[in-house]
Amino acid sequence: MLQLQHHGKSSLTIQFVEGQFVDSYDPTIENTFTKLITVNGQEYHLQLVDTAGQDEYSIFPQTYSIDINGYILVYSVTSIKSFEVIKVIHGKLLDMVGKVQIPIMLVGNKKDLHMERVISYEEGKALAESWNAAFLESSAKENQIILYEGKHFTGRKLEVYGDCDNFQDRGFMNRVNSIRVESGAWVCFDHPDFRGQQFILEHGDYPDFFRWNGHNDHMGSCRPIGMHGENFRLEIFEGCNFTGQCLEFQEDCPFLQSQGWSKNCVNAIKVYGDGAWVLYEEPNYRGRMYLVERGDFRSCSDWEAHNARIQSLRRVVNYF
Repeated sequence: MLQLQHHGKSSLTIQFVEGQFVDSYDPTIENTFTKLITVNGQEYHLQLVDTAGQDEYSIFPQTYSIDINGYILVYSVTSIKSFEVIKVIHGKLLDMVGKVQIPIMLVGNKKDLHMERVISYEEGKALAESWNAAFLESSAKENQIILYEGKHFTGRKLEVYGDCDNFQDRGFMNRVNSIRVESGAWVCFDHPDFRGQQFILEHGDYPDFFRWNGHNDHMGSCRPIGMHGENFRLEIFEGCNFTGQCLEFQEDCPFLQSQGWSKNCVNAIKVYGDGAWVLYEEPNYRGRMYLVERGDFRSCSDWEAHNARIQSLRRVVNYF
């Protein structure tokens, strides 16, 4: 990843790899991150080099051209200088790698700062097209949830951008009466340390706790749901340890028995791909809910349930 210093490249990298927003970092240090991702059902080990920031006078080391499969060039939509410098960086990149066709993606960062924007989406896209590069706009604050003490978004509030295992550690009481999910999808828990009853919240407003199927205002922790693609596949099993009847799903199902499931319980699950699922105790997405992400769940206790009653399930797809 290449960019003018101090314009959010490292924050964007950490958000993608670790799912949390970091506002302060040393822009002079180069770091390498690894992440397992799934593309079209195939798993890949991604190695992402977050370079020290560049400027128009930077000299690229030879390592920038060795064993590299692609480049991500980042600018800030709030900075004309960063937009101009990224053009210089692109030119130097071409001088270094020559005419070899290497994938390049141009990313306009800080798209959440609407009032400070000086580079339009159209300008960024036009520049990418002139390079024959892919283009998107993003923000390191892709995951943002705001918790309010009062109903209808009143009273004290707590803004969260990543895992928060105890609201009280952030000076906020464990009483939440309304929630606004600005971006991402979240799982909230009625106890600290990601324990207790789960509530899955997607992009939108929740003016009172009834909107997230809560029965009271108790809430103690939350974390963003990690979703990095559109490949959804899940298998449910009648018995623990993946025994007995098995059914596969790639779409939402409001009532498992309508698909030939013979019981009202599920004792084991395998989640494939890169999408998250919500399990419900009752048909039509009602009752207690449980989040399952990629992995093997040998018994209902693995998804923090006290019993195996599951009668509907759906994908978590509303991801902004």
